[in-house]
Amino acid sequence: MIIKKKKRRLMLPFDVTCKLCKFNNKKGRKVNGMINKLLKKKLSEYLFYFKCSNCKKSCNFLTNIDKFQYIK
Repeated sequence: MIIKKKKRRLMLPFDVTCKLCKFNNKKGRKVNGMINKLLKKKLSEYLFYFKCSNCKKSCNFLTNIDKFQYIK
């Protein structure tokens, strides 16, 4: 269940490689993106969306705030 959608300027926490063009978005790169807050069984998770700097394909990663980890 999605609770909130916010558009934000994000800084990538790790290197992200695009599956389509194989471009490597480096750690610390600032990108415009969207944050969705999800609720699953009383766990708060955030889904981050952003676009690849080279081919503009949508990329995402999921975080679990309660366990302090990145899931995808």
